[in-house]
Amino acid sequence: MASSLRWHPRACLPWVSYAGLLLSVLAIWQLACNPLQEFLKPIGADFFNVWAAPRVAAHDITALFDIGRYMATIRPWFDVPLATRNWSYPLYDLFFYAPFSWLPYGLALAVWSVGGLAAYLLISRTFISRGASRLPLLCLGVSPFVLINLTYGQNGFLIAGLSLGALLALPRRPFLAGVLIGLLCIKPHFGLLWPAILLGLGAWRSFAAAACTVLCCAAASLAVHGAEAWQLYLQHAGPVHLHFAAASAEQGMLRNFQLMMLSPFTSLRLLELPFTLAMGVQLALSLLLMLTCAWGFRRHTALLRRALMLGSASLLVTPYAFNYDAGVLTAALIAWFASSTDTTARWHTGLFVAGLLLPVWVMPLNSVLIPVAPLCLLLIFITTLHMRPLTA
Repeated sequence: MASSLRWHPRACLPWVSYAGLLLSVLAIWQLACNPLQEFLKPIGADFFNVWAAPRVAAHDITALFDIGRYMATIRPWFDVPLATRNWSYPLYDLFFYAPFSWLPYGLALAVWSVGGLAAYLLISRTFISRGASRLPLLCLGVSPFVLINLTYGQNGFLIAGLSLGALLALPRRPFLAGVLIGLLCIKPHFGLLWPAILLGLGAWRSFAAAACTVLCCAAASLAVHGAEAWQLYLQHAGPVHLHFAAASAEQGMLRNFQLMMLSPFTSLRLLELPFTLAMGVQLALSLLLMLTCAWGFRRHTALLRRALMLGSASLLVTPYAFNYDAGVLTAALIAWFASSTDTTARWHTGLFVAGLLLPVWVMPLNSVLIPVAPLCLLLIFITTLHMRPLTA
């Protein structure tokens, strides 16, 4: 009877990947066929901010913070309809994205997507046990996280690569780890856990390197772009992010963004809870996760366990997490499936299957007001803290 309640995770991996591939293709096809299909035009629609913003900023950086002027400048560069986008990244991101703006759009998108995926797979491979076959890497390459990022041209590969690289470097190359953590400032809300983790570990060199990296990026941008541009960024970027995350049912178009979001704050807003209550729950949980991660990293040194903790908690600690941000969690779960050498409880395996498929199932469930993604992530985090020793 006991054996019937247990599954071998490694044997489940191919079937989970088939299911994830099928569900992802169906979801992408449905998005492409719906009346809002301009959200997928041009191909890799979210990438056009990366490509276009440096071009706009080269002529008039203040246009980045005026959506009307920004879109009026960009639309003539494309021969397909464009849904409205806004620039909401820190200004030093322009330094990193500028090389892509020097290329034709199609070539730039190919370099961004193929290069990002290759780097992500290369780094993720180090988390998979050396005796494993190539199957886990293939499963990772067709995972919902990867397919959604390729469809939208998002920066999930970059953020996941920096985070996974920092995890790898932290024990033996603290300065490099700090630099990689500092570079997460290109998407600052995915660096929220790291100060608590580094302080909990007493990793002072990594902490100093991260702080110096952020300060250098900010100082360089301030020198090049000027104080006025930063003032405009601070006035506009935060409110825009919060506006999307907190949209109510009456704001139908903005609700489309919430369908892809994973945070407790957004889930509570989908259920029409008051803004103050939803934000209060988010802040309380974020603080608890920071403290727990600091404790968990200090107690557990296994690389895979740390990746699972970081991957799940990083999506909960910020109110602005999307399904295309689940790269660390996806890589860690694939590594867990590939590295497990014995059977485990069905609920345990089922929970991790749900985590692996989360980037695709969150959209239909959010659309029917069943926003359970934060619960799934929280259960993965708690299970990771208490599971028996991992093999990686």
